Amino acid sequence: DGGWAQWSNWSTCSLTCAVGYSTRNRTCTNPSPQFNGRPCPGTSYAYATCNDNVPCIVVYSGTPQDGGWSAWSTFSPCSSSCGNGTKIAVRSCDNPSPTDGGALCVGPSTMSQTCSATYPCPINGGWSNWTISACSATCGVGYQIRQRNCTNPTQQYGVLGEIGIRGLLAL
Repeated sequence: DGGWAQWSNWSTCSLTCAVGYSTRNRTCTNPSPQFNGRPCPGTSYAYATCNDNVPCIVVYSGTPQDGGWSAWSTFSPCSSSCGNGTKIAVRSCDNPSPTDGGALCVGPSTMSQTCSATYPCPINGGWSNWTISACSATCGVGYQIRQRNCTNPTQQYGVLGEIGIRGLLAL
C-alpha cells in the first residue's frame, strides 16, 4: 500500500493583509503503491486562509482605485486518492490591489470542482449467507456441505477478501 510523504511547507500567504490563502501538498511516495497496493487515503492538498487578522493600512494619496482579481490559479490535485473528491482554484484581489479607498473585489476568492481520482476506492469482500447442501444419503450415514462465498460484496481493486471459513462438512 502507498504511504504519504511529509507535508511540504506552507506557501507564502497570497496577501500581506486582510484574508489571503496559503497551500501545501504531499505525495503518495513513502512508499508508492505497488503490486495492486492501495493508494494513500485522504488528501494530497491542503488550503488555509492566512493574515485574516492583519488589517490593511489605508493611506489615501490620490484617486481611489478599485481592486481587480488576479487570474485563477491552476486547480489543486484531487483531494481524494480514490473515488470522488474536490479540487480547488484560488485567486487574489491584487490585480491591482484596491488603493485610496477603492472597492474590494466582488465575488469568491476560491472555486471548487468535483473530481475523480485516478484509482477507484478499494472494496473489502464480505461473506454471503451460508448455504447447506442436501444430505448425500437417503438413509444411513451421509454428509451435508455448508458453504459460503466472499461475494457480499465481492472484493475489488487490490484488497483482500474476508478472512474466515468458507465451508464445513457435517456427518
